[in-house]
Amino acid sequence: MQVDGRNEPFAVNNNMNPVYKLTGLVILLFAVLLAFNYVTDDDFLLPGKYATDHDDDDDDERTGQSSVSIIDGQVAVRIDQETQVQANIQTTRLETSEHNNEIHAYARVLDIQPLLDWWSRYRAIQTERKIAGTAVQISRQEFERLKLLRSEASNISERQLQQARLQWTNDQSSLDATQHKLKDIRIQLIQGWGNLLADKLMGDEKFSARLFERTSVLLLVILEGNAELPDNTNTILINEQGRDRTLAQEAYFLSPASFPDNQIHGRTYLFHTSTSSLRAGIYLDAWIPSGNEITTGVYIPPEAVIWYADKPWVYIKSGEDKFLRRDLEEYTITRSGWFVKQGYRDGELVVLRGAQMLLSEEFRWSIPDEDDDP
Repeated sequence: MQVDGRNEPFAVNNNMNPVYKLTGLVILLFAVLLAFNYVTDDDFLLPGKYATDHDDDDDDERTGQSSVSIIDGQVAVRIDQETQVQANIQTTRLETSEHNNEIHAYARVLDIQPLLDWWSRYRAIQTERKIAGTAVQISRQEFERLKLLRSEASNISERQLQQARLQWTNDQSSLDATQHKLKDIRIQLIQGWGNLLADKLMGDEKFSARLFERTSVLLLVILEGNAELPDNTNTILINEQGRDRTLAQEAYFLSPASFPDNQIHGRTYLFHTSTSSLRAGIYLDAWIPSGNEITTGVYIPPEAVIWYADKPWVYIKSGEDKFLRRDLEEYTITRSGWFVKQGYRDGELVVLRGAQMLLSEEFRWSIPDEDDDP
C-alpha cells in the first residue's frame, strides 16, 4: 500500500470490511492455540482423548476385579467374590474313589428275523406235538378199555382190539415224529446261535417274549484282536457311539457267539439288553470290567469339563479368588464321571458351574488392547 508516495506493507487499511477483520482474528487465534497444544502435548482440544482416558480408567477398575497369571505352569484366573456371585460360579469337592479297570469293545445290534422265522416253526411243531400227545393218550385209553371189556365179558372181538392197538401205535408214531422234528429244529438253532441261547429260548418263555416283542435286543459283542472276555463277566455297559458315556446301560451275558462280525475282527459273544430304541445293524460302544484290577483316583463330574484346543480341561479353585485351569491327560469316561488316577487330590474344589465363563475371562485378558503399542 502506498502512503504519501511510499510502500507500507503493514499499514492497515481503514476501509477494510469489519467481517473480514473478525474472521482473520479468529483464524489467527485458532492457529496460536494449535501451536500451544502441540508444544505442551496436553491435547486439551481433543475430546476423544478424554473418552480414551475414561476407558483406561474403566480397564483399571476391571483389573481390580480379575486378572490372569501363570502359577507352577498353570494358568490362574483371579475373580473377586462379587463377580463370582454374579457369575453363579459353583464348585464341588473331589473325593478319592476306586475304579474297576475296563476293556473297551464294540457291540452290534443283531437282526433277529432268522430267529423269528425259527420261532414260528418251533411253535408250530410244539402245537403238533401237543395234538399228537393228546391223540396218543385217547387211543391208549381206548385200547385199555376194550382190552378190559374183552377180558371180563368176551363181547369184544379180537378184530376190535387189534384196530384199537393199531390206532394207538399210529398216534404214538405221530408223536415220535414231532419229537424228532423238535430235536432237529433245536439242532438247527444250536448250529446258528449256540447251545446256551437255544436252551434260553426254549426254556425261558419270558425271555423269548421280550425278545420277539422287541422290548429286548440281542447284541454281538466284539473284542478286537486276541482279547478275551474276562472270566465270570455277567454284566457290561453299552451305549450308542458318540453318546454320553454316563448314560450307558447294562447288557447281560448269554453265551459265546458261534459266528464272527462282518467288519471287526475279534472274539464274539452274545449279550442282551432291555430296550426298544436300538435299531438292528448299528454299532455301539461297550465297556467290560477287566477282572479284579482296581485303580484309585477321583471322579470329575462331566458338567465340570470344558474343551479347548481339542483337549478337556477343568478349573480348580485354589483360593478365595483364584482358579487354576488344569488339563485331563489320562482319563476314563464312566457312568460316575471322568475318572482320573493322577493330577488331582482328594478335597480339591472343582468348578461345577461357570467354567466356561472363567475360560472367556482368561482369554479376554490375553487379547491386547487395540490402543496398545505393538
